[in-house]
Amino acid sequence: MPSEFYYEFKTLPDRIFLKEISTMVEFHLTGISNSVKSNTLDLQIKSEDDNYVKPDGLLFLDYDKISAGSSFVIRTKKPADRFRPLGCPYSVQLKKYFIDKKIPQSDRLKTPLLFVDDLLVCLIGYQIADQVKVTSNTKVALKILTYPRCC
Repeated sequence: MPSEFYYEFKTLPDRIFLKEISTMVEFHLTGISNSVKSNTLDLQIKSEDDNYVKPDGLLFLDYDKISAGSSFVIRTKKPADRFRPLGCPYSVQLKKYFIDKKIPQSDRLKTPLLFVDDLLVCLIGYQIADQVKVTSNTKVALKILTYPRCC
């Protein structure tokens, strides 16, 4: 069973190795213009109901919606955690989300959670929160790449 972890930052690092779960997470800012969009990002914006997850754990979220945050935290889950999944009008208990999505118990314990201040904005490798979804108004996206058991 992996141990709990907690990392706090004033600004997001370019990358972090989560040694407790042997996973590398990278953060990249990506500018978006309305006239020229990369094929990958264009696909992400077309449907706001998509979860933006690719098989390799690629996620995009609207950086402008989190950039004013005073603290960024990556940590393991706690029993009282709540999350508003993309496309959902209300928040749900994280435990219920994991059960509904049939995420194995062993993976639930290893899923890194990204918080901005006290808001859970991303289940790294799985899903973003509705509050930070990429829309046609997004100017800068935060691209999150996950490399499990990379080192």
